[in-house]
Formats: sequence, C-alpha cells, structure tokens
Amino acid sequence: MKSKARLLVAAWIFLLLPTLPAYSNQDFCNTFELCRENFQTAASKWTGAGTRAKIQTLEIPSRLPRGPLPVELLEIPATAKPRNLVFIISGVHGAEAFAGSTLQTLFLDVLLPGIDRSHTTFVVVHIVNPYGAVTGRRVTEGNVDLNRNFSTGPGLYKNKNSGYAAISDLLNPAGPARNSLLDVLRFYSGAAIELIRTPLNVLRSATLEGQYESTKGIYFGGLAPEPIVARLVPNIIRVIRNTDYERMLVIDLHTGYGAKGFMHVMPNPLAGSPLVLDRTRLVMKDTLGGYRLEDVAADPNFYQSTGDLSSFIAAKGMAIGMPSVPLLLEFGTMDSQTILGSLRSLYCVTQENRLHWYGADSLASKNAIQRDFREMFLPTDPEWQQLVTLQFKENLPGFIERFQKADH
Repeated sequence: MKSKARLLVAAWIFLLLPTLPAYSNQDFCNTFELCRENFQTAASKWTGAGTRAKIQTLEIPSRLPRGPLPVELLEIPATAKPRNLVFIISGVHGAEAFAGSTLQTLFLDVLLPGIDRSHTTFVVVHIVNPYGAVTGRRVTEGNVDLNRNFSTGPGLYKNKNSGYAAISDLLNPAGPARNSLLDVLRFYSGAAIELIRTPLNVLRSATLEGQYESTKGIYFGGLAPEPIVARLVPNIIRVIRNTDYERMLVIDLHTGYGAKGFMHVMPNPLAGSPLVLDRTRLVMKDTLGGYRLEDVAADPNFYQSTGDLSSFIAAKGMAIGMPSVPLLLEFGTMDSQTILGSLRSLYCVTQENRLHWYGADSLASKNAIQRDFREMFLPTDPEWQQLVTLQFKENLPGFIERFQKADH
C-alpha cells in the first residue's frame, strides 16, 4: 500500500514539474542572514511609494556576540475597504525557520501578486525565534519552546504535566551526548518499556504538550512570557483592533511532524463564545475547501499543546466577536506520524538538548547530532524541497481565496 502511494506521489510530481515555480531546492535559505536578506528583498517590493505597506523590526535582547536579534513584521494593507485579516508566520521554532522563511519569500514574490488584495490585509511575521534560527536550535535563548509560551497571564506557566516527570530520565539524559549504537539502543529500549507501560496517546501528551517545571528539559514552556512575546503581542493586538475586520486567518508554518514530503494542515485549539466558535468552524471548512484536515482535537492518539502562537492570535480576534481560524501548516520530514518515526524524531530532540547542556563525548558525535537535528527540520533531499514548494504554491492561494469569500 505504501509503495503504491509513493508511486502515485511520484507520478503527481512528474506531471506538475513543468509548472514548478522559479523556486527550486537551491532557493531554500539555510542561514538566518540569507533568509533575512531574501525576505527583506521581497518585502521591499511591497513597501515602495504608494503601497502604504510598512515593515517594522522588533529587537529581541540576546547574549550572543552579535547582540539584539531582529523579528520583522510586514504589513500590507487592503487596497480598498478592509474586511479580512491574514497572518503568515514563520520560525516560531528556530530550526524550522529556513523552510518557513523560504515559503514567505515565495508568497511575497510569486503568490501575492496574483491574490485579490482589495479587502484583505496581510501581515507577514518573519522568524519569530531568531535565536533558534541563528544557533540551529528549536528553542529560544532561555530554552523555551515558544509554541508553549504565548500568554499574557500567569496561569499558563503554572500548568503541571505529571506524565512528563515520570519519563524525564528518558527524555533528558545527563552527561555528554554520544552518537553511538549503544546510546541508540538504550533510548529505544527505554522507549519500548514506556510504550508497554503507557498507552501511546498518554505518552505523546506527557512528552509533547509542554511542561513548565524543568528549565533544562525538552518542550519547556517557560516560567513567564519570553521577551519576544512581550514585544510581539502589543503589535498583534494593534493590528487586530486597528480596523473593524470581519474575519481572520492565521497561517503558522512548521516542519517536522508527519509523512515526509506532505503538507499536513492542523487546526490549533479554539477558544471563544459558542456563536463565534460555530462561525469560525464554518469559515475554516470553507477555507480548506475539502483539503484533508488533521483533526487533532478529535484524535485520541494525538496531543494538545498549550500556549501556541496561532491560537493566541485567534483568541484575541474571537474575543471581539471575529471568526478567527488558526491553521498550522506542517511539512513532514521523518514520517513521525508512525511510532518508529515519532521515536526517531524524539531521539533527535533529546540528543540536541543533551548536547546543548552537557556537550558531546567527541567532535564526531557533536557534528552527527547537529546534522541529524538539522535534517529533521530542513531535509537536504531535493525532492522534499520541491514537494514542499509545490504544495504550498498549489494550495495557499486557494485557501486565501475561499477564506475571503466565506460569509459566516
């Protein structure tokens, strides 16, 4: 069955290759500097005289030698009466920023010129976690997973994840990281024992939904809002409340989870009054237009994270009665929807975190761990990069067009 699916995908790629955009695998930026340069070049085409578009740079404090790190917001106003608001976000997880930034640049250069902007304002937020992009880490300088950190109140940071503590030794081994067969076997045998003891959905929740106690642990959500949260949130609220919009769409770009080379669309958690929730679900259905939705809320084997950015933005819109759809576009890299792929992904994350805190037993181990971690979020496989580009190009304009026409 799997081989048949791969053949169908290969045939689909072959048929569409003649219509591939100018962006091919060599156009994926692979450093923060290159990503930012490409984005600024694309943005400058929209901030010229007469467009009313503007770019704002938020400086995020950093202990890195280069000093404060930039997060950029490009606002492109509707050309007539604004009714719709669309956010497109990249780099919430730093190591995932390269694909996300590349797609944002493609959006500005190739897709947006063909999209009706009469009644839609676009806000493109470029690399929310610049520290992670600069260093190749998934987290911030404070070891915080930003998609577990977005809140303006203290309640989030008091959450307890009891399941996490029970498997902390497996997730956060101490001592220098090693790239050895023995270390791999130790991790997988430990994971196998946990899978025997604990149902998969409970184990996934314990691991991935976020924890707020172990500051050196993986998936740490922080003890307070991160500096970028304090700087970004007022600007998000300003944009949302600056105009009387009728609806909002939030697109958050990620890589990692799912079948390799496929674009998975997942709705992030919704919060609001019953009426606004019902209207939001209708707008979401119209927007997707039949594209397969990974309904994680209804999947007992999945997990629900807390403190994610797209849900936070959507909640601000829904609080003022505006249907607001938060969608996470996840481009799979390691078939992590399977048990084996999920364990491989988890091992890469634990290894990288261990390397950060304890170093490695050798330069060879360090290089191998960093290579595997980077490959997990930006595969060097040209076919993967072409698939990502193609699916984004083929689907995003349709999502936006249907969203603009939704009448709920």
